[in-house]
Amino acid sequence: MRQTRYFYVVPSPQAPKSDKEAQQELRRVAALCGPEGEDCENDDSKGEGERRRKSIWLDGIDDTPVESEIQVGQTIPAHQKGKEYVLYDSKFLSSSKSISCDRARSTLREIATGKAVIEEEDDMSRGEAELFFANVRDEWEGSKTCRELRGLLSSISTSKHKIGKVVAFACNSMARGYSQTSGNPDHPAPAKRAAYQHALALTLTESFSGGNESAVAADAPLCYAQDPAYIDVDKAVLGTQGITVLEDPGGFIEVDGSTVIISCAPNVPVKQVV
Repeated sequence: MRQTRYFYVVPSPQAPKSDKEAQQELRRVAALCGPEGEDCENDDSKGEGERRRKSIWLDGIDDTPVESEIQVGQTIPAHQKGKEYVLYDSKFLSSSKSISCDRARSTLREIATGKAVIEEEDDMSRGEAELFFANVRDEWEGSKTCRELRGLLSSISTSKHKIGKVVAFACNSMARGYSQTSGNPDHPAPAKRAAYQHALALTLTESFSGGNESAVAADAPLCYAQDPAYIDVDKAVLGTQGITVLEDPGGFIEVDGSTVIISCAPNVPVKQVV
Protein backbone atom coordinates (compact mmCIF):
# COMPACT_ATOMS: atom_id res chain seq x y z
CA MET A 1 0.00 0.00 0.00
CA ARG A 2 1.37 3.39 -0.99
CA GLN A 3 2.25 5.71 1.87
CA THR A 4 1.07 9.31 1.81
CA ARG A 5 3.53 11.95 2.96
CA TYR A 6 2.38 15.30 4.28
CA PHE A 7 4.63 18.29 3.81
CA TYR A 8 4.72 21.42 5.94
CA VAL A 9 6.03 24.05 3.53
CA VAL A 10 7.62 26.91 5.45
CA PRO A 11 8.59 30.00 3.42
CA SER A 12 12.19 31.06 3.72
CA PRO A 13 13.10 34.60 4.76
CA GLN A 14 14.75 34.85 1.35
CA ALA A 15 12.37 34.03 -1.49
CA PRO A 16 13.82 31.72 -4.22
CA LYS A 17 15.02 33.58 -7.28
CA SER A 18 14.22 30.84 -9.78
CA ASP A 19 12.09 27.71 -10.28
CA LYS A 20 15.18 25.60 -9.66
CA GLU A 21 15.83 27.23 -6.30
CA ALA A 22 12.16 26.77 -5.37
CA GLN A 23 12.34 23.04 -6.20
CA GLN A 24 15.51 22.69 -4.14
CA GLU A 25 13.80 24.37 -1.20
CA LEU A 26 10.81 22.02 -1.44
CA ARG A 27 13.10 18.98 -1.54
CA ARG A 28 14.98 20.31 1.47
CA VAL A 29 11.77 20.74 3.46
CA ALA A 30 10.48 17.32 2.35
CA ALA A 31 13.66 15.72 3.64
CA LEU A 32 12.78 16.98 7.13
CA CYS A 33 9.32 15.39 7.10
CA GLY A 34 8.39 11.88 8.15
CA PRO A 35 5.72 9.60 6.60
CA GLU A 36 2.05 9.41 7.55
CA GLY A 37 1.68 12.99 8.67
CA GLU A 38 4.62 13.11 11.05
CA ASP A 39 5.84 16.59 11.87
CA CYS A 40 8.87 18.02 10.11
CA GLU A 41 12.05 17.64 12.09
CA ASN A 42 15.74 17.94 11.49
CA ASP A 43 18.73 16.51 13.31
CA ASP A 44 18.28 18.62 16.42
CA SER A 45 14.71 17.28 16.79
CA LYS A 46 13.24 19.94 19.09
CA GLY A 47 15.43 22.78 17.86
CA GLU A 48 15.20 24.49 14.49
CA GLY A 49 12.73 21.95 13.10
CA GLU A 50 10.38 22.43 16.04
CA ARG A 51 10.53 26.19 15.66
CA ARG A 52 10.13 26.24 11.88
CA ARG A 53 7.01 24.09 11.72
CA LYS A 54 5.25 26.44 14.14
CA SER A 55 5.97 29.65 12.27
CA ILE A 56 6.08 31.24 8.84
CA TRP A 57 8.02 34.16 7.43
CA LEU A 58 6.30 37.20 5.96
CA ASP A 59 7.59 40.44 4.51
CA GLY A 60 6.93 43.41 6.79
CA ILE A 61 5.81 46.81 5.55
CA ASP A 62 9.48 47.83 5.41
CA ASP A 63 10.39 44.63 3.48
CA THR A 64 12.09 43.20 6.56
CA PRO A 65 11.35 39.45 7.05
CA VAL A 66 9.07 38.90 10.04
CA GLU A 67 8.51 35.53 11.70
CA SER A 68 4.85 34.88 12.56
CA GLU A 69 3.60 32.09 14.81
CA ILE A 70 1.10 29.63 13.36
CA GLN A 71 -1.97 29.07 15.54
CA VAL A 72 -4.22 26.13 14.73
CA GLY A 73 -6.60 23.86 16.55
CA GLN A 74 -8.01 26.35 19.05
CA THR A 75 -11.61 25.39 19.77
CA ILE A 76 -14.34 26.23 22.27
CA PRO A 77 -17.61 24.36 22.89
CA ALA A 78 -20.66 25.71 21.08
CA HIS A 79 -24.09 26.15 22.66
CA GLN A 80 -25.28 23.09 20.71
CA LYS A 81 -24.07 19.90 22.34
CA GLY A 82 -21.31 18.14 20.46
CA LYS A 83 -20.43 21.17 18.31
CA GLU A 84 -17.34 23.34 18.48
CA TYR A 85 -16.25 26.74 17.26
CA VAL A 86 -12.79 26.96 15.72
CA LEU A 87 -10.94 30.10 16.76
CA TYR A 88 -8.30 31.83 14.71
CA ASP A 89 -6.81 35.18 15.64
CA SER A 90 -5.76 37.27 12.68
CA LYS A 91 -3.85 40.53 12.88
CA PHE A 92 -5.12 41.66 9.51
CA LEU A 93 -8.77 40.56 9.45
CA SER A 94 -10.65 43.73 8.57
CA SER A 95 -14.08 42.10 8.42
CA SER A 96 -14.25 41.87 12.21
CA LYS A 97 -13.05 45.37 13.06
CA SER A 98 -16.57 46.73 13.53
CA ILE A 99 -16.93 44.63 16.69
CA SER A 100 -13.63 43.03 17.59
CA CYS A 101 -10.26 44.28 16.48
CA ASP A 102 -8.62 40.88 16.19
CA ARG A 103 -11.17 38.11 15.78
CA ALA A 104 -14.04 37.21 13.46
CA ARG A 105 -16.59 34.60 14.43
CA SER A 106 -17.92 32.23 11.81
CA THR A 107 -19.30 28.73 11.64
CA LEU A 108 -18.96 25.71 9.41
CA ARG A 109 -21.50 25.39 6.60
CA GLU A 110 -22.71 22.43 4.60
CA ILE A 111 -21.32 22.64 1.08
CA ALA A 112 -24.49 21.35 -0.61
CA THR A 113 -27.05 23.57 1.14
CA GLY A 114 -24.95 26.42 2.53
CA LYS A 115 -26.73 25.92 5.86
CA ALA A 116 -24.77 26.74 9.00
CA VAL A 117 -23.89 23.68 11.07
CA ILE A 118 -24.43 25.76 14.21
CA GLU A 119 -27.54 27.89 13.91
CA GLU A 120 -27.26 31.48 15.05
CA GLU A 121 -29.47 32.93 17.77
CA ASP A 122 -31.86 35.77 16.91
CA ASP A 123 -31.25 39.22 18.37
CA MET A 124 -33.49 40.25 21.27
CA SER A 125 -36.42 42.55 20.68
CA ARG A 126 -36.53 45.78 22.66
CA GLY A 127 -39.13 44.37 25.03
CA GLU A 128 -37.08 41.23 25.62
CA ALA A 129 -33.93 43.25 26.23
CA GLU A 130 -35.66 45.61 28.67
CA LEU A 131 -37.03 42.71 30.70
CA PHE A 132 -33.70 40.89 30.59
CA PHE A 133 -31.74 43.91 31.80
CA ALA A 134 -34.29 44.68 34.53
CA ASN A 135 -34.02 41.12 35.88
CA VAL A 136 -30.22 41.11 35.82
CA ARG A 137 -30.07 44.55 37.43
CA ASP A 138 -32.37 43.39 40.24
CA GLU A 139 -30.13 40.34 40.69
CA TRP A 140 -27.01 42.53 40.83
CA GLU A 141 -28.48 45.08 43.24
CA GLY A 142 -29.60 42.31 45.57
CA SER A 143 -26.15 40.71 45.62
CA LYS A 144 -23.67 40.84 48.49
CA THR A 145 -21.06 42.33 46.15
CA CYS A 146 -23.28 45.27 45.27
CA ARG A 147 -24.17 45.94 48.91
CA GLU A 148 -20.50 45.90 49.90
CA LEU A 149 -19.63 48.22 47.02
CA ARG A 150 -22.33 50.71 48.00
CA GLY A 151 -21.15 50.60 51.60
CA LEU A 152 -17.56 51.23 50.58
CA LEU A 153 -18.46 54.14 48.31
CA SER A 154 -20.70 55.73 50.95
CA SER A 155 -17.76 55.78 53.37
CA ILE A 156 -15.55 57.68 50.93
CA SER A 157 -15.66 61.46 50.88
CA THR A 158 -15.58 62.91 47.38
CA SER A 159 -16.04 66.53 48.45
CA LYS A 160 -12.48 67.40 47.41
CA HIS A 161 -12.71 65.51 44.15
CA LYS A 162 -16.18 65.56 42.66
CA ILE A 163 -17.04 62.71 40.31
CA GLY A 164 -18.75 64.15 37.25
CA LYS A 165 -18.83 61.21 34.85
CA VAL A 166 -18.90 57.42 34.67
CA VAL A 167 -17.68 56.05 31.34
CA ALA A 168 -17.96 52.34 30.51
CA PHE A 169 -15.87 50.86 27.70
CA ALA A 170 -16.29 47.48 25.97
CA CYS A 171 -19.14 46.17 28.13
CA ASN A 172 -20.52 44.25 25.12
CA SER A 173 -24.01 43.91 23.69
CA MET A 174 -26.90 42.49 25.70
CA ALA A 175 -29.22 42.06 22.72
CA ARG A 176 -27.12 40.45 19.98
CA GLY A 177 -27.98 36.85 19.27
CA TYR A 178 -24.47 35.50 19.75
CA SER A 179 -24.34 37.00 23.26
CA GLN A 180 -27.22 34.95 24.62
CA THR A 181 -25.52 31.57 24.99
CA SER A 182 -22.30 30.36 26.53
CA GLY A 183 -20.20 27.44 25.36
CA ASN A 184 -18.88 27.01 28.90
CA PRO A 185 -21.44 25.84 31.49
CA ASP A 186 -19.27 27.33 34.25
CA HIS A 187 -19.58 30.86 32.85
CA PRO A 188 -22.69 33.00 32.27
CA ALA A 189 -23.61 34.00 28.74
CA PRO A 190 -21.92 37.16 27.39
CA ALA A 191 -25.27 38.98 27.46
CA LYS A 192 -25.61 38.44 31.19
CA ARG A 193 -22.05 39.56 31.85
CA ALA A 194 -22.75 42.66 29.74
CA ALA A 195 -25.92 43.40 31.70
CA TYR A 196 -24.03 43.09 35.00
CA GLN A 197 -21.39 45.57 33.83
CA HIS A 198 -24.00 48.11 32.74
CA ALA A 199 -25.81 47.65 36.05
CA LEU A 200 -22.50 48.34 37.80
CA ALA A 201 -22.17 51.58 35.83
CA LEU A 202 -25.58 52.69 37.07
CA THR A 203 -24.71 51.74 40.65
CA LEU A 204 -21.59 53.89 40.50
CA THR A 205 -23.52 56.78 38.97
CA GLU A 206 -26.13 56.64 41.73
CA SER A 207 -23.54 56.26 44.49
CA PHE A 208 -21.54 59.29 43.36
CA SER A 209 -24.74 61.35 43.18
CA GLY A 210 -25.39 60.76 46.86
CA GLY A 211 -27.63 57.76 46.34
CA ASN A 212 -30.11 59.72 44.25
CA GLU A 213 -31.50 57.31 41.65
CA SER A 214 -33.00 60.11 39.57
CA ALA A 215 -31.09 60.55 36.33
CA VAL A 216 -32.26 64.18 36.17
CA ALA A 217 -30.66 65.26 39.44
CA ALA A 218 -28.71 68.44 38.77
CA ASP A 219 -25.56 67.21 40.50
CA ALA A 220 -25.76 63.60 39.29
CA PRO A 221 -22.74 62.32 37.33
CA LEU A 222 -23.28 61.65 33.64
CA CYS A 223 -23.07 58.03 32.53
CA TYR A 224 -21.69 57.06 29.12
CA ALA A 225 -20.93 53.79 27.36
CA GLN A 226 -18.91 53.04 24.23
CA ASP A 227 -18.71 49.71 22.41
CA PRO A 228 -19.00 49.07 18.64
CA ALA A 229 -20.86 45.84 19.47
CA TYR A 230 -24.02 47.74 20.47
CA ILE A 231 -27.04 47.42 18.21
CA ASP A 232 -30.05 49.76 18.13
CA VAL A 233 -31.87 47.73 20.79
CA ASP A 234 -28.94 48.08 23.21
CA LYS A 235 -28.78 51.83 22.63
CA ALA A 236 -32.52 52.26 23.23
CA VAL A 237 -32.60 50.18 26.41
CA LEU A 238 -29.50 51.77 27.90
CA GLY A 239 -30.81 55.22 27.00
CA THR A 240 -33.97 54.69 29.04
CA GLN A 241 -31.81 53.76 32.03
CA GLY A 242 -29.72 56.92 31.89
CA ILE A 243 -26.72 55.55 29.98
CA THR A 244 -25.81 57.55 26.88
CA VAL A 245 -24.16 55.44 24.17
CA LEU A 246 -21.33 57.20 22.34
CA GLU A 247 -19.65 56.27 19.08
CA ASP A 248 -15.89 55.93 18.90
CA PRO A 249 -13.98 57.98 20.01
CA GLY A 250 -16.67 59.83 21.99
CA GLY A 251 -16.11 57.87 25.19
CA PHE A 252 -12.40 58.63 25.24
CA ILE A 253 -13.07 62.31 24.56
CA GLU A 254 -15.38 62.50 27.59
CA VAL A 255 -12.72 61.20 29.98
CA ASP A 256 -11.25 63.87 32.25
CA GLY A 257 -10.05 64.24 35.81
CA SER A 258 -13.56 63.79 37.24
CA THR A 259 -14.27 60.51 35.45
CA VAL A 260 -14.64 56.98 36.81
CA ILE A 261 -13.89 54.38 34.12
CA ILE A 262 -15.31 50.87 33.83
CA SER A 263 -13.50 48.51 31.47
CA CYS A 264 -13.57 44.75 32.06
CA ALA A 265 -11.17 42.75 29.85
CA PRO A 266 -11.45 44.90 26.70
CA ASN A 267 -9.68 43.84 23.50
CA VAL A 268 -8.51 47.40 22.91
CA PRO A 269 -5.86 49.21 25.02
CA VAL A 270 -8.28 51.36 27.04
CA LYS A 271 -5.83 52.08 29.86
CA GLN A 272 -3.08 53.04 27.47
CA VAL A 273 -5.34 55.36 25.46
CA VAL A 274 -6.69 57.04 28.58
